[in-house]
Amino acid sequence: MNLNKTLLLCGIALMVCSMLGPVYASQPAQLTIADSVRLAITHSPALKAAKAETEKASWLVKENHSAYLPTLSVNHLQAYNDPDTITYPSNYRSSSLEAKTILYSGGLTEGLVGQAKELYTGAQHSFAYTKQQVITNTYLAYYNVLQAEKNVALADEAVQRLTQHLSIVQAQYSEGTVIKSDVLRTEVELAQAKQNHSKAKNTSRLASSQFATLLGLPADQDIALADVSETVAYNGSIAQAIQTALT
Repeated sequence: MNLNKTLLLCGIALMVCSMLGPVYASQPAQLTIADSVRLAITHSPALKAAKAETEKASWLVKENHSAYLPTLSVNHLQAYNDPDTITYPSNYRSSSLEAKTILYSGGLTEGLVGQAKELYTGAQHSFAYTKQQVITNTYLAYYNVLQAEKNVALADEAVQRLTQHLSIVQAQYSEGTVIKSDVLRTEVELAQAKQNHSKAKNTSRLASSQFATLLGLPADQDIALADVSETVAYNGSIAQAIQTALT
C-alpha cells in the first residue's frame, strides 16, 4: 500500500514538473547593463580576433628574444666493421658537444626584437580600443532597446486613448452634438496611431534582435532588461572625465 502511494506521488510530481518546465523555459532572461557588457566582451568576435593578434605578437617578441640565447648541438658517430667481412676490422666512436651564441649581429637581432615589441604594443592598443568599442556599442544597444520598449508603451497608450475617444465622439455624433467630420478625424487619428504602434513594435523587435546578436545570444532570444530609471549626476571636472575614459 505504501509503495502504491509512493509511486502515485512520484507520478504527480513528474506531471507537475513537466507542466511547469515550459513555463520557466519561456521566461525571458533578466539582464542588467553589467551583465550585458560581460556577455558582449565574452562573445565578441572582434575582441577575440584582437586578443589572438596580441598573443601572436607576444610570441613573436619571445621568438626574436630567443636569438640571444645560446644554441647547443650534440653529435655522436659510431662505426663498427665486421671482422668476418674485412681484412682490418675496427671500431670508431666520436662524440661532440657544441655551444653557439651571437656576439654581434650588426643590429639585426636588436632590430627584430624592437620591431616585435612595437607590434606587440600596437596589438595591445588595438585590443584596448576594440574592447572599449564593444562596451560602448553594448551601452548604446542596451539603451536603444529600453527606449524602443518605452516607445511601444507610449504608442499603445495613444491607441487606447484614441479608441476611447472615438467611442465618445461616436456617441456624441449619435446624439447630434458633433458633426460627421469630427468622427472621421478621430478615425484617421486612430488609424495613424495604430500604424505608429506597429512601427514602434517592429523597431523594438529589431533593436532586441541586434542587441541579442551583440551579446552572442540567439536573435530570437527573449530578453528583459533592468530599466535604469535613476541617473546620478556627474560632479567631476572635464579633466577627471577624460582621465577616467583614458584609463
